[in-house]
Amino acid sequence: MIRSAGLSWLGLGIVAIALVLWLADQLFLWMERREWIYWRRRKGTPHRASVASAALELQTLLEPEKRYVLVLKREEKVLADDEGAPPEPPAGSPKR
Repeated sequence: MIRSAGLSWLGLGIVAIALVLWLADQLFLWMERREWIYWRRRKGTPHRASVASAALELQTLLEPEKRYVLVLKREEKVLADDEGAPPEPPAGSPKR
């Protein structure tokens, strides 16, 4: 009788610990969605856009006629990166 009561408390303790860990995980995932912390994703983890870009690159190997889509996407990215840059000085002007 005493042995079975101890086992039931042990089982209850394991379930309680599992529940607390699951709740903590859910809390951390919620905090990650609000971008307060990095929980399962790290800062360097590729996002869906880069994974999609890699898939598009593979598609160009299988279907070369689709390469123009990848070229256009790269050009758009370069143009978007250059939009905020300060204008370059003329070729003959002195540098500071």
